[in-house]
Amino acid sequence: MLQASVDEVQPHPTVMQILNDAGVARYPARDIEEGLRRNGILMRDHLTAAPAALP
Repeated sequence: MLQASVDEVQPHPTVMQILNDAGVARYPARDIEEGLRRNGILMRDHLTAAPAALP
């Protein structure tokens, strides 16, 4: 287990994207894209709100 500020560690690129999306980190998009590509991962956006709640 590691306890540190999110800006002090470099987690898995999927976690980096999630932390950026949540507004708690600012990892460079370039680092995330390179990490995803290196690991052969494709991330897609998924809406989590119910359709009735969307504008």
